[in-house]
Amino acid sequence: MAVTDTSGNEAKRYVGWPSIHIAAYEGDYEKLVNELNRGVDVNTVANDVRSKGAFYGKFNWRWSDKLITCFTNVTPLYTAACSNRGLQCVQLLMERGADPTIEAINTNCNCSATSQSAAWACNNFKSARAIKKIKPKLSLLGEVETKKNKI
Repeated sequence: MAVTDTSGNEAKRYVGWPSIHIAAYEGDYEKLVNELNRGVDVNTVANDVRSKGAFYGKFNWRWSDKLITCFTNVTPLYTAACSNRGLQCVQLLMERGADPTIEAINTNCNCSATSQSAAWACNNFKSARAIKKIKPKLSLLGEVETKKNKI
């Protein structure tokens, strides 16, 4: 079965991506709301996620259309943070309790990054600031709650 983007088109770039991750990356707010409302966990982790193009090492970024980068431990927040179409989705995910401390692992270079650091690296400054504004707070029971920081 072919992986499709949110418009139903075959999407070879989304190999291994769950639909919630695709919606977050594409900035498809309505589809993301639907996914969350039907009970998909806001912190759903995808493994063996492949992406054509971007590859980061410990200190640099390179771009190659031929390079396939493989990631593990990828959350919808991470994919939204990497996209220049995902600001509204970043805000929704954070309000719904996404954990910005979960680190995705780039298996090409065995390095990791949080959603916020990925947003900064992708020059998505508004998304990085949105993640910084709303941080998760652990309750006494150990459940994650979100709270907007006062600036």
